[in-house]
Amino acid sequence: MKRPFLFLEEIGEQDLDEAGGKGVGLARLAALGIAVPRAFVTPASFFEEIRSRSPDDPEPERLARQVPAPVREALEASLDALGAAPEGFAVRSSAVQEDSATASFAGIHESFLRVARGDVLPALFRCWASAFTERALLYRRDRALSTDPSAIRMAVIVQIMLRPSVSGILFTRAAGSPGGDLVVEAVAGSGERLAQGRDRPERLRLPRGSGSPAGDRTASGLLSSGALEEIRRAALAAESAWRVPLDIEWALEGERLHLLQARPVVGDSAAAATRRSATPLAEDTLWTRANMRELLPDLPSELFLSLLERVDWRECYRRLGTEMPEGTLVRAIEGRPYFNLSLIGAMMAKFGLSYDRFARWIGHGEEVAEAAEPAARPFRALLLHPAAHLRAFLRQRRMPAEARRFFDRVHARTRQLSAEDPAAATDARILEACRELEASSRDFIYFLMAGFNRVTSKMLALELLLPRRASGARLVNAVVPAGEKNISVRQGLDLLRLAQLSRREGRTLQYLLEGKDDFRGYEKELEGTFFLPAFQDYLRRYGHRGIQETDPAMPLYRDAPGFLLKTIGAAGEDPRSPDPETLARRQEETAARAWRDLRRDLSPAERLVPVRSLLLRAAVRDLKEAIALRERIRFEGMRVAAELRRFLREAGRRLRARDLLGDSTDLFLLRLEEIEAVLSGRADGTQFPDIIRRRREERSRREAIPMPNLLRESEIGNLAARQPLHPAGRGTFQGLPVGPGRIEGRVVVLEGPHQVDRVRRGDILVAPALDPSWIPLFTLASGLVVEMGGTLSHGSIIAREYGLPTVVNLPGITRALKSGDRILLDGSTGLVRRLET
Repeated sequence: MKRPFLFLEEIGEQDLDEAGGKGVGLARLAALGIAVPRAFVTPASFFEEIRSRSPDDPEPERLARQVPAPVREALEASLDALGAAPEGFAVRSSAVQEDSATASFAGIHESFLRVARGDVLPALFRCWASAFTERALLYRRDRALSTDPSAIRMAVIVQIMLRPSVSGILFTRAAGSPGGDLVVEAVAGSGERLAQGRDRPERLRLPRGSGSPAGDRTASGLLSSGALEEIRRAALAAESAWRVPLDIEWALEGERLHLLQARPVVGDSAAAATRRSATPLAEDTLWTRANMRELLPDLPSELFLSLLERVDWRECYRRLGTEMPEGTLVRAIEGRPYFNLSLIGAMMAKFGLSYDRFARWIGHGEEVAEAAEPAARPFRALLLHPAAHLRAFLRQRRMPAEARRFFDRVHARTRQLSAEDPAAATDARILEACRELEASSRDFIYFLMAGFNRVTSKMLALELLLPRRASGARLVNAVVPAGEKNISVRQGLDLLRLAQLSRREGRTLQYLLEGKDDFRGYEKELEGTFFLPAFQDYLRRYGHRGIQETDPAMPLYRDAPGFLLKTIGAAGEDPRSPDPETLARRQEETAARAWRDLRRDLSPAERLVPVRSLLLRAAVRDLKEAIALRERIRFEGMRVAAELRRFLREAGRRLRARDLLGDSTDLFLLRLEEIEAVLSGRADGTQFPDIIRRRREERSRREAIPMPNLLRESEIGNLAARQPLHPAGRGTFQGLPVGPGRIEGRVVVLEGPHQVDRVRRGDILVAPALDPSWIPLFTLASGLVVEMGGTLSHGSIIAREYGLPTVVNLPGITRALKSGDRILLDGSTGLVRRLET
């Protein structure tokens, strides 16, 4: 074995492959004469050699126990050489690419602080093993770094823990800082909470030359002028050696300054200088899951994420008639898919649509507006980019006909697939079906994007026609629900008709309310009723839908109809359940009032010559048609995927029969390429149990993170320490109104539609997000309050067509309100107020 431990003075630039980026960085600082905490590095080859002795044993603690006695003695001698450590030791990662010009790995690998001497050895291996977690591998994939375990080299640093009086972070050239000033953030005591984004620091700008600092607050009480001058000199010396802007961690122990880390401010750290700043910068990339969260579980399956990663988004945009700028459009952040809102904004600007307007439509507010570009001018954009507008216009003209051909293809392929028996298929046919799922998903995504683009273009046209004083959102909320219903709304209205039928058959309703054996034998129990054939017909029409249906890990209605039967029973039990005819009349009256109100905003000349009114009615009609087409794309596009899921389930059964899975549903913890490798015979799958165990652990860790709907690039490294968000206000909250009407009632807070058991007729549902799978619950609710959503989001469109008073875009409201609270909900103004009980 090579020397197992290297002290900083023994490390040079040539040792990067052994000491890693952070280790070499500390050695460079020490070589400049800058104080760093005493430390040594455990080189990458040390771990590789220990692992080579037990290649089938992945457990860090067991590997630590296999370290030979001479190496243990060398570790003890190295710890002795560091000297007294009353605060213990810091055990920190140092992968080869870490703290480099292309990747920081901030918050990706594990670090352990205040480690007792006896725990250093197992902490070394736990830190090393964090290089192979799903979180680290996803980070590597996103940055085009190798994920081959044999190519990942991780060293680990052991440092003396300091007892700092003041700690902080410094950016030698922060974006937006006048004159390229240094930006210093400081907190009293240790800096872990600052690095995690949990402490608000004192923030000041430090001139690169001589001069007094400026900042949010004075530095008195934390940093003396002498300390500031020492920090400035050390930072500039380090920047001069690196020759790039740096992100530096520092600490003052007594009067002595120590630098704890220095890394380039580039790539995913480019906006680090503002990650805790109150002033967001436009170049700090915005990531959104507003529209994604309506379509997917909060934390989708690994199989779904692998399908999403294989989508060629650039080709999708080419099919849409435009070019996507350079950049990543979709990425998984802590297991959740996010869209690059900044990139979308760049594309929107070409068509005269500022992304703050687009962001409001999908459910964001002022937090986007403050970072947005100046308001775009559609007519000016037309003059600047006439060819792009012409291509987009022609695509929009052809889109309905293209969608109809897509529906025809879907129906034909669905008939073919439904005639196949997956149990009789060969492994090669199962593999072919998996690949077809990927291809059909790409086609489906393209049409979803095309449908959404059509809706947004029609919404923009409507807003441009409105009088200055009129609100486009208010008009849309009032008039779009009236008239013919889209397919998603008809799905819910047909469920209401089933509830009415169950009410007329006492035997049926009694069975639905009792829910015997979780409805597993419902066909036998309901034999001879009028209800049974009507429900079977409902499943034939709508059974390919389901809760969070886009993820193949989630069951569809036809696979698990108990949810529908339970909802029908709850609606059938209450004779006050609304009937579709009454609902339609009420919506027609609301629309008529909205048109009368709009007329008052017109000038006398416009009332006399109603050109604007006629154009607005045509624009509303176009918008309704675009919304209906978008909903039908979602409805029809699920058909092929529903049939192909039968082949996925068969793959899970086969791998379970070969003892590669503990349960057939473990298949959804695998990536598509891993499943393909086994079905094609290129791999034996013996590693699956270990992969599944690690991914289940990673999923459990991710579930505990309260992920925001809008995220800045600079915040990603601190997500694991993020605290749940609570909305402003204690009893009164202001959101976005999307469903007109005013109601008082009891609140029931739900995580998802599967909690239908908790809902009583007339409750106001409070939910994190809505999608078409909530439709059955709309038949029970009197109103809706939703954490996220915008004027054009799926949930908002469907909710207002049910005539439900609805307020959306209230982040944290599921924690602010409790089941049993009584509230006033005003879906016309966006007001939600808790009432005294």
